[in-house]
Amino acid sequence: MQPPSSPSSSLSVNQLQEQIHTLNRDRLKLLKKIEKQQQKIDDFEQEQEQILPKVAQNLEPISTEIDRVDQQIHDLFEDIFRTRGLSRKKTQKVLFIYESIQKMGWISNRLRTEESIDEPMQDDRENIPWQNVKHQDLNQVRQKFLQLASVFHPDKVSHHQDRDYYTEVMKEVNQAYQAGDLAQLIQIEAQYHHGEIRAIDQDDNLDLNQQVNRLKQENQILKRQYQALKEDWKVQRHTPEAKVVKTYHSLREKGINPITHMKQKSNSRLEKLEDIRYFVKQFRDRKISTQEFLNERNPSKEIAKFVKGLFSSSSFFSKH
Repeated sequence: MQPPSSPSSSLSVNQLQEQIHTLNRDRLKLLKKIEKQQQKIDDFEQEQEQILPKVAQNLEPISTEIDRVDQQIHDLFEDIFRTRGLSRKKTQKVLFIYESIQKMGWISNRLRTEESIDEPMQDDRENIPWQNVKHQDLNQVRQKFLQLASVFHPDKVSHHQDRDYYTEVMKEVNQAYQAGDLAQLIQIEAQYHHGEIRAIDQDDNLDLNQQVNRLKQENQILKRQYQALKEDWKVQRHTPEAKVVKTYHSLREKGINPITHMKQKSNSRLEKLEDIRYFVKQFRDRKISTQEFLNERNPSKEIAKFVKGLFSSSSFFSKH
């Protein structure tokens, strides 16, 4: 006959069970937040896939010409630095003008800052595995993957239909694992009612402690995953592509045809770029003097005055 459990032992088990209940509740909330945030990102990306090709297709001829004139302006400045034989002081002033119209967005920015040198290319970042997962989280993700793989591996079953079913589940598991997506692995686990669902031995305090520790670790990873998604969303909302989508919707809400409006703005930009090209070419070909190009009294004021006369707005997609 076993002795009755002491109150302290019973209380310890109850406390652990209460912790497990609380942690599971927190995990469910985190999973819902992650799912909602991921859906928001997915919807936005789908929206961009629908709008951006339409805009690009309609603006492509104008955009191609804009790029051509823009490149010609850069080439003209290179010719000036190479062939005009300017003094060091005047070269610095011409360089100031060249850099200013790049920084202000009137021509494409070819400047290389420390940030742009140190920052990896977007394509490179996308190819980095586990990019949103901290190193210490990888083991937890791998454990969850192995746990699901031990249940759903097609070799675990012999029936043809079961094997096909397990194969499809393992595709989802592998995809989530490759993305380092613990939330998705947990969702798969819950969806198919396998893995962690098991009876709790009331006398197995060690097992309860292990469950508490595991849930705490998983919840911390889920919190970091949620924060990473929030940061991703913040970045995506401020990309040039996002600006086009936002402008597209804003124009439609005002009853303005977005494509027609953007074509007009693009044509206006092209005309103004051609004016800049003409001005710089005049100086390159020595048809205007260095003083006329620079305005020795105040170069910064002159370039500001010049560009203001060319552009009504420095924004490509300014409000109507």
